[in-house]
Amino acid sequence: MNPNPIDVFLFRLVNGHFSGTMDAVYLFAASPYIYLVPIIVLLLMKEKRLIPFVFLAAIASLGMADWSGNMLKGVFERVRPCHVLAGVRLLAGCTDSYSMPSNHAGNIFAVLTPVWLYSGRKVKVKYLLPVAGLLTALSRVYMGVHYPSDVAAGAVLGIAVGSLITAFFSLAFRQGRLRGALTIFLAAMTLFRFYYIWYGNLNLDPDEAHYWEWSRRLSYGYYSKGPVIAYLIRAGTSLFGNTEFGVRFFAPVLYLLGSLLLYKIGKELFSEETGICSAALFQVVPLFSAFGVIMTIDAPSTFMWILSLYLFMKVLRTEKTADWVLLGVAVGVGMLTKLTMSFFILSAFLYLVTSKEERRKLLSIRPYLGLLACMVILLPLLYWNYNHNWVNFRHEAGHADLQAGFRVLPGSLLQFLGSQLGVITPVLFVLMIYALIKYRTLANNTKAGRFCFWFAAPTLVFFLLKSIQGKVQANWAMSGYITGIIAASYFLVQRLAPGRRPGGKLLASAAVAIAAFVTAVSFYPSIIKLPPRLDPSARLRGWKQLAAEVEKDAPPAPYFVFSDYYGASSELAFYLKGNPVTYCANLGSRMNQYDLWPGFERFGRIKHENAVFVTIGDSGMPDAVKEAFESYRKKTLIETEKGKRLSVFTIFTCYGFKGMKEEPANGF
Repeated sequence: MNPNPIDVFLFRLVNGHFSGTMDAVYLFAASPYIYLVPIIVLLLMKEKRLIPFVFLAAIASLGMADWSGNMLKGVFERVRPCHVLAGVRLLAGCTDSYSMPSNHAGNIFAVLTPVWLYSGRKVKVKYLLPVAGLLTALSRVYMGVHYPSDVAAGAVLGIAVGSLITAFFSLAFRQGRLRGALTIFLAAMTLFRFYYIWYGNLNLDPDEAHYWEWSRRLSYGYYSKGPVIAYLIRAGTSLFGNTEFGVRFFAPVLYLLGSLLLYKIGKELFSEETGICSAALFQVVPLFSAFGVIMTIDAPSTFMWILSLYLFMKVLRTEKTADWVLLGVAVGVGMLTKLTMSFFILSAFLYLVTSKEERRKLLSIRPYLGLLACMVILLPLLYWNYNHNWVNFRHEAGHADLQAGFRVLPGSLLQFLGSQLGVITPVLFVLMIYALIKYRTLANNTKAGRFCFWFAAPTLVFFLLKSIQGKVQANWAMSGYITGIIAASYFLVQRLAPGRRPGGKLLASAAVAIAAFVTAVSFYPSIIKLPPRLDPSARLRGWKQLAAEVEKDAPPAPYFVFSDYYGASSELAFYLKGNPVTYCANLGSRMNQYDLWPGFERFGRIKHENAVFVTIGDSGMPDAVKEAFESYRKKTLIETEKGKRLSVFTIFTCYGFKGMKEEPANGF
């Protein structure tokens, strides 16, 4: 987008007239110190009770305006005047980011707007607010980094965002103080997650990239999971292209909806305060929070579990046939996401059979109609498995490690318990288990306590026992903690109630604070300077750079790209220009989805064609790959971040493909 002559004329008019005094004024206006003006006005407000409300609205407006401005820069792609006009007087660095709109102008007006709207007529100092905004906007032109239309667009954007955020906050608090706070908190956390996905500089997780590969080849089923994750990613990339934002778009959406449903469940089981605490706590527990930005199986499977909980509560209340069928559909879709959803059926049965008042429902045909609906939803996956040697179910059986027989591995048990303390946080983990057991026979509400207990215990106990026999990943038992959050929330609400002993309030505050801190560290590991080997986000960095190195060292076309690790093959397919078809050579490793798709031979790769082979770590060329090419050259790529080793890849540029017979997969 090019500037018009009037824009250039006005730019020259402001940028070309300067003095030492004007330099000082505009440098102050362009600095963070300009935000002292709205802070002073805020503190002078007559309605002191509104100060926290207006402060939060201003912060939210600032974040939203900054994000919106950065997004619009990519749309307009206007180059800054300091890069294209001659004789520009620069009073600051000329960055490479685009020019339209000005984020400085947008941000200051976004902050000023809620303060202006709520400061009242009697606060005469409020008239400094437009002066501060105007000086900040003009400073960007005076300093040579923006056109006048850039700052005008930024000001309009900031005022619009500030007005919308203020209106939203006002509407939220009309629902009541606690519900309003929850509404604002959930909106802020959801917007933050979208912002983090957009600007977080995290590449796709290898599993995310692999599920994206699935979405390019839609099917009724896949090697390790059902088809729901593939269809969700396909929907996201259809809207936003093959981008990280497109792949992850539905993760924050599902996470928000899950919190809203937890509010309803907690409110119905115990109290509105419990529902509010449950919805908020769900946002900060580290185990769940990560899946609000990472689009793996756990994002949709957690949501489907929560949705099924809500629908199960509804059928207990209404006993309508249609509601039982809808519940069956939800459970079926959950199983198409992750087969551990079958624990929901077990939990529902145990809840019903252990209750005298609910047991009679098992004598009705309605629950079995719901079960039939669930099986109908599963038919496509069953049909796909029938045609693929039941590979999906055999894979899940492989997770159970049944062929190893009964054995006792104390180290595996301790590792599992340690992982749960880490992903839930120690204080909150203990509170969850304590609350689930304590409230199982709650005197004034047995139904609520038993509901939470039976939808947690079977899953948690199963994976605890499984950890004695073999390795259990930290996230496998996560669905068992959902009603644990509700039970713990009821405990926290009781301890934070007025008149309770300080020790209980301290314990409740510590549980939430520790969980929130660990979640913050998971988003920004630099807070405590985690080394890459302890940083779980390290596996989400370096893939884009790897793809750039592959393209730089690529042999003459035509050539193809492959790896011996499904994650690397998927990452390269995503980050290489044009999203080419990539391959995974199974050199005796565990089976993966690539083994069910055409490989080099089956896909008709041409003899004497060139290739790029990528493997993890600094290693030599595997014999099977070496024999498949006439010659090759090796390059080791060591990814570093702030001087610390992040990852190591070996890139082999291969010449003259002679044909290669892949080895059979080693297990499921």
